Amino acid sequence: MGTFITAVILTLVVLPLVVGSVIKGASVSSRLLRKGKGTPDREAGPAGAARLHAAGPWAIGWGLGIAVFLIVAVVGAYTQVEAGTVGVVKRLGKVQQTVFQPGFHFKLPFLDEVVLYSTKVTSYEASENADTSQANYTDWVVDSTTSDGQTVQLTFTVLFRIPAERSPEVAQNVGNMDAVVENVVKAFSRSVSREVPKAFSAESLYTQTGQADAQDLIQKRLDSAFSEHGVLIDQYLIRRITFAPDYVAAVEAKQIAKQNALTEENNIARQEAIKEQTIINAQAEAEKKKIEAQGEAAAITLKQQALAQNPLVIQYEFVQKLSPNITWGVLPDTIVPLLDASTLAGNK
Repeated sequence: MGTFITAVILTLVVLPLVVGSVIKGASVSSRLLRKGKGTPDREAGPAGAARLHAAGPWAIGWGLGIAVFLIVAVVGAYTQVEAGTVGVVKRLGKVQQTVFQPGFHFKLPFLDEVVLYSTKVTSYEASENADTSQANYTDWVVDSTTSDGQTVQLTFTVLFRIPAERSPEVAQNVGNMDAVVENVVKAFSRSVSREVPKAFSAESLYTQTGQADAQDLIQKRLDSAFSEHGVLIDQYLIRRITFAPDYVAAVEAKQIAKQNALTEENNIARQEAIKEQTIINAQAEAEKKKIEAQGEAAAITLKQQALAQNPLVIQYEFVQKLSPNITWGVLPDTIVPLLDASTLAGNK
């Protein structure tokens, strides 16, 4: 309504007065100049003509004001909604349930106001360099503390959007996009990002697993808070958690000591493994020799049994061992010599 009244005042009151005054002033100045030069006043005549002439500048002003009013009304009778956005109609300040989808739409000039909301993913980012961030909305880092009293700083990104079907609710209860970011996205994301780390130890947040757990918990809380105000969160991302330099140095020293201890444990374990392997090898070698000795003893026993059953085998092996050049020898009394009968016949 305020826009309509303003348009009426400017086009149908102010503009005609200004235009009429300018034309009237120009006309009076021209008449005075002609009168000063002695030129007859052509405008002198009957009273009706004089009144018509007097009303001429104001008529021109009114005509021009009406023309401008109509042009403004025609231009304000339509609106264009871009892709990725929707428009909510407010008529005389009251939110309508009409939602303009992307495209060309007509509305009542001066009476309807179209509030645009982004249905595509929009980013809100808290970082150390907010001035150079490429996010749609930027802010500075959030300070917090851990459960063991360590100071930390969180840089994060919130990806959110407004569902088209809930845009009238957002317009009614929150406001335009800037109000949504300020009163919902910024307020809740900074508050929850400050509270959640207090439930984690610094050592836990220093690890990737701890940061992932904190990120999931923050997103769950934001999802509930945003949903109550008609906003949908797509994702909450912790970009970095910054610790105090003293704590970082202490953690690094602890990690180095732990790594050294682990290395020493590995060396001891390796030495123990070598020792155990040596023992196992010695035991295997002893077992091998024992088995070989048992096999050799068994073989000797079997051989003794075979020789006992066949005593002539001993004589046979004895003769086989004698060199061919040996033609005589002394035999034990218990051994019967073997003689080659053909050789004896040949010698004879």
